[in-house]
Amino acid sequence: MKKIIFSFISIIFIYSLNAQDNIVNTGNLQIHSGANMVFFGNFTNNGTYTQSSGTFTFDGTSAQTLSGSGSTTFYNLVINNTSSTGVTFSGGNVVVTNLLTLTDGMVYTNNSNLLVLNDGATISGGSSDSYIIGPVKKIGDESFTYHIGKTGYYMPISITAPSNATDAFTAEYFRTDPKSTFGSSKDVSLNKVTDNEYWQLDRTTGSSNVTVTLHWSGNTSNIGNLSDLRVTQWNGSLWSNLGNASTTGTTSAGTLTASSSSSNFGGFAFGTISNLNPLPVTLMSFTAKLNYDVVDLDWTTATEVNNDYFTVEKTINGKDFIFVDKIDGAGNSSQKLKYHTIDPQPFDGISYYRLKQTNYDNTFSYSNLVPVNVIKNNGINIYPNPTADGKITLVFKNLIEPNSKIQVSDIKGKIVFSENIGTLEFSKYNLNLNFLNKGLYFVKLINNSITETNKLIIQ
Repeated sequence: MKKIIFSFISIIFIYSLNAQDNIVNTGNLQIHSGANMVFFGNFTNNGTYTQSSGTFTFDGTSAQTLSGSGSTTFYNLVINNTSSTGVTFSGGNVVVTNLLTLTDGMVYTNNSNLLVLNDGATISGGSSDSYIIGPVKKIGDESFTYHIGKTGYYMPISITAPSNATDAFTAEYFRTDPKSTFGSSKDVSLNKVTDNEYWQLDRTTGSSNVTVTLHWSGNTSNIGNLSDLRVTQWNGSLWSNLGNASTTGTTSAGTLTASSSSSNFGGFAFGTISNLNPLPVTLMSFTAKLNYDVVDLDWTTATEVNNDYFTVEKTINGKDFIFVDKIDGAGNSSQKLKYHTIDPQPFDGISYYRLKQTNYDNTFSYSNLVPVNVIKNNGINIYPNPTADGKITLVFKNLIEPNSKIQVSDIKGKIVFSENIGTLEFSKYNLNLNFLNKGLYFVKLINNSITETNKLIIQ
């Protein structure tokens, strides 16, 4: 892909410009008269970009970035990136003055690279296919829904209209235990505060009080009973009860609106006045770790209520999930229980695993996503390693080779085992070395194109 550089004052009045290349602006780029710009590559703004009307579209099929040291203001901005990585803002704040349209793909922001919607600006679209991962700032006196989340979790938050056009609120969603971030003390009317998520809503300018609505989808919030659900807010010393004015939807997807407005801001989360919400299963941990050629999946529960079974799923893009395994639950338990399974065929590269917990009444909830990075390689992997009984499996990846040989030597270099194993073709080979003493050994693969040595420990 080529790079096109604008290094002077450029005023575009044309109807439409489609940019297949990476664009670098080092001057003053102004878009007028309803002109539309569609970018399939990256946009680096080291000057000034001003759009008084018209539409700017990120329309790539691979990762796109908006970077640079200049100021960037869009009139209409469309996100329509079909890749799994979306669009990343890394050149300072990006301002939208009229309409942000979220069609497809994620937008990645952070505190140094905010997405800012000015007074009067609105959002169209927003779904599990397209939302903002990171903070969003809204200026103005309009009610507003922040279409935010984390990878695999679309979790908006809404506010009623502030009093003044200059008031500003910034929101971000976090997929972690709010009690670890803020504290565990709660109002006596609350039975529990959720364990797995919270929204950070800050009043960054002004003094308006607003009423908050929390959203959930796919039952990733582990909702069990809508009527007992409450909006809670950390007031600096405890989780206060902001009530339940109304709910919509079902336990799988819906909204909860507080019955009182907020004068304090910071952390907001789901709470409950009964033991029906949230988390039929209290999940202490869920981990996915690469173990040579397989992924070890382990989780621990502190309590279980009406827990039928667990399902492990994996994904590359955070949207499309594939079944890995199903493990029966304990039904009801107040003791710490540990579970384990493996994924014998993980994806190459970075992928994510999640745990789906299903109750006897078919309601379900999800864990956080946990990443694993499987690096493509040629050669040999060994498992289990260490081995207690000398029985191991050799896994050969990306090799189609005749005349292959395996040699095992001790720490002095003496060959203690040698065997011709013929042709390798994405194969596994079982080896029994139970005649060897405990210690460190070296397993060598030798053929016409590769010689690779791996350590082996026999315990």
